[in-house]
Amino acid sequence: MINGKILFFIYFAFLVLVSCKQQNKIDESIPLFPVFKDGKYGYINKTGKIIIKLQFDGNEGFSEGFAQVNIGGKRNHLGLIEGGKWGYIDSKGKMVIEPKFDDSRPFNEGLAAVEIDGKWGYIDRTGKIVIEPQFDWTNYFSEGLAQINIGCMRDKYEGIRGGKWGYMDSNGKIIIKMQFDNAAPFSESLAAVDISGKCGYIDKTGKMVIELQFDDAWTFSEGLAQINIGGMRERDHQGLVEGGKWGYIDRTGEIVIEPQFDWTGWFSMGFAPINSDYKWGYIDRTGKIAIEPKFDYAGEFSEGLASIKLDYKWGYIDKTGKIVIKPQFDDARPFFEGVAEAWIDGNCCYINRTGKYIWESAQ
Repeated sequence: MINGKILFFIYFAFLVLVSCKQQNKIDESIPLFPVFKDGKYGYINKTGKIIIKLQFDGNEGFSEGFAQVNIGGKRNHLGLIEGGKWGYIDSKGKMVIEPKFDDSRPFNEGLAAVEIDGKWGYIDRTGKIVIEPQFDWTNYFSEGLAQINIGCMRDKYEGIRGGKWGYMDSNGKIIIKMQFDNAAPFSESLAAVDISGKCGYIDKTGKMVIELQFDDAWTFSEGLAQINIGGMRERDHQGLVEGGKWGYIDRTGEIVIEPQFDWTGWFSMGFAPINSDYKWGYIDRTGKIAIEPKFDYAGEFSEGLASIKLDYKWGYIDKTGKIVIKPQFDDARPFFEGVAEAWIDGNCCYINRTGKYIWESAQ
């Protein structure tokens, strides 16, 4: 299980992957995509037309009809926005919640986490603080509960170390007390938790329904979850368990795909990426190899395509393993509404399913 901030970004990306319709629940007919050029940020539609002019100092994608935007911040060498204040706009570009937060999360289940003076709380869609900033770290709400941490510290890699994790409901009531060394969002009614280096799964009452027994464990997707056996508890700076073998369990905790892989991803569209002997391929839900391991890296499938890395460049394959967009990018993200974000020579671009550019930040 990945700690803190790294887990948030990876799992939120996964949520977008498996339920992309949440990007614009209020106005699903007009999906918008964040772009930047010449130091300013705005939004385009799926044809590449600018819908919200480039005017912000930072932005994020839409979720539940609102998007986070930054005023006054600066882009650092990692591409992250430092400083300034964060607020929220609607799909028309109207500032509906004024920029006044030090950091923010996307809206999910009607609430968004915001940071004020080093503490995290939650606002509703009017911008009203409904759960006072009091936590050292929080996550978005998932299936009615959100992870909260008290006592943690951020390390130089912006990971989260220490403290204890628990869960609260949307009223701010602590439902599952702070007791875990690490905790993942709820998915399919279960959440992976870590106590003293062993991982298991709890239900929404906090009952341990799959006992602490794994050396790492991730969230459920399509009824299966990745687990690690034999990994070392000496973690690297991102909080990843090193070594051991990865397999999959079902929601009863039964191992249905034996731990045999060096690394694995989530199931999406019936396939999961796996790593064996330094090459990535895909398995189906029975554990059978569906696409032979031959890639340098592989992402989850979305809208019938998956990003793959070959000879230091990213492209896309279909579910037969055929390369449909040749490897040419420095990075490539999942498809949503027929559009994918990619990066080349330090510039962001968007492509359609044929690989045609619809937007280039360097154009």
